[in-house]
Amino acid sequence: MLRARGREQAPWSGTGGSFDKRIYEAMTSAMRNLVLSDLHGRSPRKILEDISPDRAIFLGDYDEPQLLEEILDLDMDKIVLIGNHDHAWAQGEEVVSMDLCRTPQDYIEQWAQCSRARRFVQASAKTRVGRKKGLRVTRRTTAGTVVYVHGALVSRPDQIPELWGRVIDEYLTGQDLKGNLWKISPARVRANFREMRQNAYSVMIRGHDHSVFVFSLIDARGVEEFRQEARTEGQLEDGKRYILSVGDFKDGNYLLFDDETREFAFRNFDD
Repeated sequence: MLRARGREQAPWSGTGGSFDKRIYEAMTSAMRNLVLSDLHGRSPRKILEDISPDRAIFLGDYDEPQLLEEILDLDMDKIVLIGNHDHAWAQGEEVVSMDLCRTPQDYIEQWAQCSRARRFVQASAKTRVGRKKGLRVTRRTTAGTVVYVHGALVSRPDQIPELWGRVIDEYLTGQDLKGNLWKISPARVRANFREMRQNAYSVMIRGHDHSVFVFSLIDARGVEEFRQEARTEGQLEDGKRYILSVGDFKDGNYLLFDDETREFAFRNFDD
């Protein structure tokens, strides 16, 4: 079991709490995954240097096409998914978001000039399920089949669920997007657990909502009996399905996940 030593930091905090490598090295498997989502222009190079994971998994929303190309050039085992922002920019469509540093038109023009990033996003959007890229990526592990997505498995009929699906209700307009201001949507969580059962997925690891959540469901029970867990580290139990929302790396949030021992830990990186 992963255990923190010394001062513990809330995973949604944006300040303080440098990475404690002893926690990471407590994982016993040879396959230690670093999962980052919603980078929104923040480079992962420093955290990759500090942690040196066996595999890096990127769940999308890079915003900057040069950042996506930097990730594609990484000489390491990696999985690279796309987010709703990336898909929109590559299609020449605007996005309304509080995470943008420039005008939507600036992003559209920048993506138009970066053909490699644009082609990667367009190709990924045509791959529904892949091994290294696509709208969703699945991995067979001792924990069962793990599915990685940016959004979710279920969304409105007019949306691509892997890009736009959420497990929360819409945020309060004009309020901070972090922490307790997000309201869980039980209907959306139930719908995703139902879809996980239909696809024989044991674990879904996702981003998009910029919040850290752990939901669990005992296999023998109905989807209405899912639970939201308070823990931010530990080991996934047999006989349960899980949804792990990793938060946004723009504010330093990330997930460590061992897909053999099923150990996980949410942490915050302050470089």
